[in-house]
Amino acid sequence: LSQETGYTRAQVWILDLANFVSVREFADRFEREGGGRLDILVENAGISSQTTYQQTGDGYS
Repeated sequence: LSQETGYTRAQVWILDLANFVSVREFADRFEREGGGRLDILVENAGISSQTTYQQTGDGYS
C-alpha cells in the first residue's frame, strides 16, 4: 500500500464483520494501536440475490 500511494503511515487491518471474534480483535487492536483516530475506513460489501442465507458461526444471518 505504501509503495502504491506514497503514504508511509497507511495500514491495512483485516476485519470480518461476520465473525464476532474478528470484530472484537479489531476493536482491541484499535484501542491499543489506533492512536485515538481513524482517518479512512474502506468497507467492501456485496449484494446477494440469494433467497436463502447461512448463519454465521455466531448465530447471525
